[in-house]
Amino acid sequence: MRPPSSRAVLLELFLLAVAAAPALVLGQAPPVDFDVLIANGKIINGTCNPWFLADTANAILNYLLQGVTTVRTGSDGSGSFRVAETKARWEAGGIGANAVMMVPFNTIRREVMGADDQRAANPEEVARMRSLAKQGMSEGAWGLSTGLEYGGLNIYVSTEEVVAVTRPVAEFGGVYISHMRDEAGSILEAADEIIRISEAAGVPVQITHLKATGRDNWGEMRRLVTMVDEARARGVRITADQYPFLQGAPIDFITDLIDVPDDLTLLSDLRGVMRRSEFADGASPGERSAARREFVAELQRALRDDTRRAQLRESTYEPRREDPSWVARWGWQDFRIKVTDNY
Repeated sequence: MRPPSSRAVLLELFLLAVAAAPALVLGQAPPVDFDVLIANGKIINGTCNPWFLADTANAILNYLLQGVTTVRTGSDGSGSFRVAETKARWEAGGIGANAVMMVPFNTIRREVMGADDQRAANPEEVARMRSLAKQGMSEGAWGLSTGLEYGGLNIYVSTEEVVAVTRPVAEFGGVYISHMRDEAGSILEAADEIIRISEAAGVPVQITHLKATGRDNWGEMRRLVTMVDEARARGVRITADQYPFLQGAPIDFITDLIDVPDDLTLLSDLRGVMRRSEFADGASPGERSAARREFVAELQRALRDDTRRAQLRESTYEPRREDPSWVARWGWQDFRIKVTDNY
């Protein structure tokens, strides 16, 4: 799956042009050595960046033009855990760069537990997840990735569960890569956790896109870097990477930023119905839209009531350590409105 270098491609194109020149002068068509030529294709790569034009379907120019020839897939615990199947599909269709695959923890957890994953896994489920992790490694994955801040995992997944599922990675000399459990008020505790995972599972670890989110937490980076340096000094194999842009890009509805306390029973129940419909495999787009409209309508009624609005405000801004709202974690200054129906 290793593509030719850019220099090799340019040289080959130059030689083809030279070889074809005499035939073109004589009015003869040069031989065609390709099946399909795609010119001026509009490429949308899923990163929220603008589309761009490209002349080949498989060239990922947004990477290659920056000199990036190897990409990592299955990051942050998401993606396919079917490593052999994915590799076969790539090899059959061709890919535009070298690729490293990770076994995605979040995906295999949902594969084992289904929609009932908002709880701790039992020993049998942990054993099945370990088996899937080992299978992925045997099929050529480079390690295991987690996104412990996503989908309730920061609440329901224990460090011990992660260690147990990660242990097979050590048998293959793999690496553990994680979007940590918290990047804001509890970032130091999250960094301590990934260090403990390295020591307990016997694997090198990497912190994905290391940062301290929210202005109130920016100063924590100095303490975090010190923690990493001290761990490395005592033999922990830990590294970190950063992305070069100034803001993250979670995209969601602004109504989801408002934290709903459980004692607002009707609104809390409607939020539960909406969230279950979003994750239910059998729910239609119409059912999901109807559940969201009903929640938003009740939220608007609550915001017009002084007492309920005060409850929503208090819950949204409460700086609790256990599952704080996005606003309490990061502050309003870290959000931007991208799209609105009215303007």
